[in-house]
Amino acid sequence: STSLQVAGEADLEPRVDAKLRAKANKLDLDELLALADAFSPERPTGTRQKSSPSTMKLAAQINADSATAGGVQLSKLSATMSMDGDRFALTPMTFGLFGGTYEGALNGRMGQSMSVTLQSRLKGLDVAQLAAFGGSPDTVTGTLSGEGTFSANGADMSAALANANGKGSASIVDGTIKRLDLVRTVVLFFGRPAPETAAASDKFERIDTTFSLARQVFRADTFAMHSRDADITGTATLALESQALDGMVDLTLSQELSEQAGTDLARFTRENDRIILPAKLGGTLGQPRITINALAAARRGIQNEIQRRFKGLFGR
Repeated sequence: STSLQVAGEADLEPRVDAKLRAKANKLDLDELLALADAFSPERPTGTRQKSSPSTMKLAAQINADSATAGGVQLSKLSATMSMDGDRFALTPMTFGLFGGTYEGALNGRMGQSMSVTLQSRLKGLDVAQLAAFGGSPDTVTGTLSGEGTFSANGADMSAALANANGKGSASIVDGTIKRLDLVRTVVLFFGRPAPETAAASDKFERIDTTFSLARQVFRADTFAMHSRDADITGTATLALESQALDGMVDLTLSQELSEQAGTDLARFTRENDRIILPAKLGGTLGQPRITINALAAARRGIQNEIQRRFKGLFGR
C-alpha cells in the first residue's frame, strides 16, 4: 500500500549510496523497512556483517500525510531515514498520534529478526482514543504526555512492539476513570447509606506515574492521582493482554469526605484533618475496583492512637 514520489541522487559504484527526498500520501513503515531490506544484499544466516563496499547506504528525508506503524494510525509523518547495511535509523521522527504529537527516534537492525530501540516523547494524546485502540473504550479520558525509552525484537515492527521492554514516565490531566465509584466505596466502608452522599464524579485533576514495561505488563513503580474526593498514591500493574489491574494504594480523603466520617475508625485513621485508608486496586481497566483493607486500616488506626496517647503523656 506504499506509494512514494522520490527525487535525489544515487551513486551505484563502488556501492549504492543514495541521498533522496521522498513524499507519500500514505506510508506503511513496516512495508518501507521491508522494501529497504529487500534491496540489501543477502547476509549469511546467523551472521551480522559490518558495512562493506557491497552493501547499500541510504539517506532520505521522508514526509507523508498519513502513515501506519505496527497497526497504529499516524498523521503528518516527517522523518530522516538512514540505512547502512542492515542498520537503519529514523531520527528525528515526528508524527501525529491519537490527537497529540510524537517526537523521537527509532534505531534498529534488520535481518531474520528485527531489533529496535525507540525513544519517545508524547504530548497531548487523547486518552479516550488510546484506550479504545487498546480494546477498552469508554473507560478513561484525559490528556496524556510522557516520555520513555524501549527496546524490542521481533519478525516485523508489530511483533517487535508487542515484545517491547523499557521505562518511562507519564502524566494525565483533566480526565475521568469511569465506574471507579470511589466515593461510594468510602461511604459504604464507614457505614453511611449511599443516598446521603453525592454521586462520585469519577473526575481527576492529575495522574503522575513512573513505569516499566516488560512482557506486556505495565508496572507503575510510583503512582499518584489527585482528585476532588481523594488523593491516591501507591504502586500498580496493568496487564495489556487481559486488561487486569492490581496494586496497593493509600487513599487520602478530602477534608470534606473526612468530616463526613464519624466512626471511631475514622477518628483513629485521621492524620491532621484528613483520613488515610489503605486499599487494594483490582478488577480491569473497563471495570476498576478499589477495596479498602479494613484490617490494615484498623492496625494503622491503633498505631496512630497509641502514638497520640504517648504524645499526650509526654506533653504532661
